[in-house]
Amino acid sequence: MRRGGVPGRGAAAGVRGGGLYGLDVDRQLLPVWQAQFPPPTRPHLALADGLLGTMPAAFEVVVGNPPFGGSPDPAALPDLMMAYHWWRLSRRGGGSFPRELWFLERSLRLLRPGGLLGLVLPEGFLANKRWRPQREELLRTAQVEAVIGLPRSVFRGSRAAVKTCLIFVRQQAPAAGHVVRLAELDDEDLLCPAALIAAWDAGAVQATEAPWREA
Repeated sequence: MRRGGVPGRGAAAGVRGGGLYGLDVDRQLLPVWQAQFPPPTRPHLALADGLLGTMPAAFEVVVGNPPFGGSPDPAALPDLMMAYHWWRLSRRGGGSFPRELWFLERSLRLLRPGGLLGLVLPEGFLANKRWRPQREELLRTAQVEAVIGLPRSVFRGSRAAVKTCLIFVRQQAPAAGHVVRLAELDDEDLLCPAALIAAWDAGAVQATEAPWREA
């Protein structure tokens, strides 16, 4: 999930089970989506602001690459401040709360119990003391499965200089003794995703190295 909703201002609640849904605010995505996914198996695509509107907690998996930094549309901010609460955990007002954290809270709300979230985030969320209350809320209410650091080259084409990571979160209370899996990718790791996934599934893991590498 990135940003979006049904054509209009916000996302809608008309979600049917057993399907794939894409959400994005960029209407230029529509012809690409239609070319890549021919009917009748084409996933649903909704276009609008994915932070607005009401949607059920009905998804088994949510994935996304939300916009980083900056603030939401000022015209939408009053509605967002009524609908969300993570911004209240900080001493800063909702107008200075970064967009990626609005999307993180939204994405978690879309998951059914036991559902899995995979989201691209700036690594600053993991270490900046400004967002410690939000991290504590995340760890208190959900189970963080893994955090994977990404090489800067991943978003070089979009001219994004920020260091990013993939965070995987399950919508359930954290289990006693749960251990978060940590990894750091480099450019070479991205050349062979099949081997990467196989080694991860096999359970090989080191705290400060990519888990598919041998000691």
